[in-house]
Parts: sequence; structure tokens; C-alpha cells
Amino acid sequence: MCYQKDYHKRIKPENGCAKCGKEESSRWHENKDTKKMDICKSCYMEDLAKRNTPSDGCALCGLKESDRWYINEDTKKTDICYRCHVRRRKETPPKGCARCGKIDSIRWYSNKVTKAMDVCATCYEKKQNDVVAIPSNGCAKCSNKTSTQWYRNEDTNEMDICSSCYQKDLAKRNEPPNGCAKCSNKTSSNWYKNEDTKEMDICHSCYKKDLAKKREPPNGCAKCSKKTSTEWHRNEDTREMDICMTCYEKDRAKKNEPPNGCAKCSKKTSSRWYKNEDTKERNICKSCYGKERKEKKRLEAEKQRIKVEELTRAMENLKN
Repeated sequence: MCYQKDYHKRIKPENGCAKCGKEESSRWHENKDTKKMDICKSCYMEDLAKRNTPSDGCALCGLKESDRWYINEDTKKTDICYRCHVRRRKETPPKGCARCGKIDSIRWYSNKVTKAMDVCATCYEKKQNDVVAIPSNGCAKCSNKTSTQWYRNEDTNEMDICSSCYQKDLAKRNEPPNGCAKCSNKTSSNWYKNEDTKEMDICHSCYKKDLAKKREPPNGCAKCSKKTSTEWHRNEDTREMDICMTCYEKDRAKKNEPPNGCAKCSKKTSSRWYKNEDTKERNICKSCYGKERKEKKRLEAEKQRIKVEELTRAMENLKN
């Protein structure tokens, strides 16, 4: 791993990437025209996706363009688009998790034995943490002891940076000097390539808006006929991206409706249902969840205030 980093630093081209002009990349690839290592990883992945595009498009939704193509387990061909791959990872298997029998999971992972997506996120994380040694004090920045992946700390050269902190640092490093090219926002969770300037100066919110505009169906939403939406979702009947965000949220809330309503206020309807920490079921309505969250924040702030007061008293006693 370290050898590869040093190697790609040594072969870094003087003028940056031959396609987008980017000066930094985790890996450099060979340019077929000039036979030089002057193609950055992102441009290489785009070219690879174009080369691997199946003639009939995605086998599940028929989409012709995708950032990445995945192997279809039935046909053994790379004809599954990125969006269908993500959706497939979220779909609950009929028998639940193959290891713990859990039915509810944020994401499903591939099982090496059955070759099916039937491993829940918690079982997958446990296996990952068994392979990668968890740092004794947790993350060096946020002290979090659980993470899907651990990254190397540049200061101590140890694997003690959690996934969320690593993503934040990566976003800070990639921050353009003038901020977002569209909204001038200086901070973002992720930065995307500008199609006009070929620079990474589009913030996450602007990227999402542009993506929603590109995917706007000609007749609007299939349920409410709304023309604009922050995000478009797939219609299960027609398999087209013509369901707006509000209708999608309503359908999802109806699907997740608990039979006895909210466990706290017995409310039957809610725009979103949250997980109950006691029963591990999604039977807490949005209003009750909001109240709980506010109460937790208030208690944390109170604890922090008490700690500060105790420290100041201790300092004053030392001085006296």
C-alpha cells in the first residue's frame, strides 16, 4: 500500500492529467495516445465505464449510461448499472440475514458462500473489524470505536482514522479556493467535477440539483404530476425514474407503518418512522423522534456545562 503511494507520487505528471488537468490523484494510468502515465483515476474510471457499457444497457432497468458497471450473478456479465446495484444492496432478502436472521438493515452485502446479497450491515461490519484491528482508543479525531473501514493517520502512521473523519478530511483537502462555481459555498461533504471547466468545484447540493434536472421526466411525477423535485426515484410499476421525492417519502412511510402505530404516542400516520432503541423496530414517529433528539442534545449540553464548571473550580482551588 505504502509502496504504491510512493510509486504514484514519483510518476506524477508535470502538467497534471491530460484530460481534466487535475494535478493530484491516488493513482495514475497510461494514456493510450501518448503512452505516458498522465491519466488520473477519475478520468480512467469514466473511460472504463464507457468501454464496459453493454449494448442493451442495464439488464434490470435498461439504462444506457452509468458511472460504473457491475457483474450480473445470473449471466456473469457486467450489465448491472450503479443505481440498480445500490438498490439491490438495499432490498431485503426473503429469509433475512444469513448469519443473524435480521430482517431490517440499512444495506445488504454479498455472501461469499451463497453468492447472494444476504449479509446485513452489522454482520458485515463485525467481520471487517475482525480482519482490521480496531484501535484501542478508537478514532484519533472523534474517539468513535466502530467504523466500516479504518484509514491511516498521516501524523502517527497508524490505522486510527474512522471512515466519517476520513471523508471530512478528504472534502477539506479538495476544497476549491473560490468555493463552489455555482453557489459560492465554501464547505461541502463532497466535491464534484465541473463539466465546463473540468475542475472539482461543484458542491454536493448543486450536484444533486443538476442531477435532478437531468433526470426530470417529461410528464412530471407519475403520482402528483409535480415537475420539479430534489431527487427522482424509480417507479416499481413502469421501472422509470418518475416518482418525486415527496411521493417516494410518503410511499416509504406507508410501507414502514407499524401495525400498532407509534410506541410512544400511538399515532398511526407519520411522514417517517424511526428505529426504537429498546425493541430495535421502526415504531417511533417523526415528532416523538424530534422530541427525543432535542432532549438528548439538552442533556449533553448540561453535562458539558457541569464539566466546565467543575474544571474551573478545580483550577481555582489549585491557584489558592
